[in-house]
Amino acid sequence: MNPPDGAPVSPSIVTLGTLTARALRGAWRATTPPPTLGADELELIAPHLLATGTAGLAWWAVKDDEALTQSPAAALLQERFRAQALQTRLHELRLGKVLDLAGRLGIDPLLVKGWSVARGYPSRGLRPCGDIDLAIGAHEHERLQEALDQRPNDDDWIDVDLEHRFLTTDASPLRNLNVRAGHVILDGRQVRVASPEDQLRLVCVHYLRAGGWQARALCDVALLLEARTADLSWQRVLGNSRHRQWVTVAAGLAEQLLGADLTDTPLTRAAAAVPGWVRRHVLHGFGTTAHDHPTQLPPFRLTPSAPALARQLRARWDSDGLAVTMHHRRPIPSRTPIANQCFDLAYRAVALAVPVKMPRARRDESPELAL
Repeated sequence: MNPPDGAPVSPSIVTLGTLTARALRGAWRATTPPPTLGADELELIAPHLLATGTAGLAWWAVKDDEALTQSPAAALLQERFRAQALQTRLHELRLGKVLDLAGRLGIDPLLVKGWSVARGYPSRGLRPCGDIDLAIGAHEHERLQEALDQRPNDDDWIDVDLEHRFLTTDASPLRNLNVRAGHVILDGRQVRVASPEDQLRLVCVHYLRAGGWQARALCDVALLLEARTADLSWQRVLGNSRHRQWVTVAAGLAEQLLGADLTDTPLTRAAAAVPGWVRRHVLHGFGTTAHDHPTQLPPFRLTPSAPALARQLRARWDSDGLAVTMHHRRPIPSRTPIANQCFDLAYRAVALAVPVKMPRARRDESPELAL
């Protein structure tokens, strides 16, 4: 049935994904390339950009185009950009309080993702920060978590995540990350962050491990790729053969979809290494929101109802093949990851049937597989 005359036409997920990729090309740069979207297209995808945390980046990408900045959609994006700048400053203040709390306990955590990446963007309003991701050793985990749990739930409260499954996937010992880490300054205090090599690799692994559906996370990959310095150790970035493939695929997607510059890097042929199913999957993900993502599925429930079991199995079978591949630390296949999905289904069936507590994430210095 056709919509009534004058009614807005909802774009397809693939259209939203494709337009989102075009809207964000080069959006992490201080000087952005000329936009390839028209005013009508920007109007069409503005609600989606607002819903996916990419509005600030999209505004930055069009801010120098006089025709586009006069559109109502651009005004909405600019408003969100300004709000994100204020929210990022508030995040920095809250981050400082969390780090001060850790310092009083004698703990010097490693800040991963989030603000440690956002600080590299040319403006504070481009990348929204969510929770605070801190990596610490097992012997420090309980003390810090207990102190965090005792903090009042007031306006300065913020989620602090001490469990990082993408670190488990990366499998680099925490002690190695700490040895190579450096410090940056936030409001007069030192903040420990991963080395540029580890940061780039970890951001690529996190992007893929989360399913590759967040466009702003791929902008993080593009930002760090272009922020490379001449003395960057690509050997540390690429690590083993598995790391090399994962980083290559992430970099290839950043080049293909967002226009990242890989000149004079070992990744100049990365775009050709991206499997077709991964590119289609990512563009589809760009057109969705967090509520549409498979991670929002409720826990699997054992039930005597065969139809209910079948529905749950079908929903999980159709879920994120890229995340499943990364979850089990497997190479990304050139064709659809049906073998990995079958393995994951069997793995989870065994985990449900066997009353053994499986490790959720690596807290100490030795890698382990996360559920």
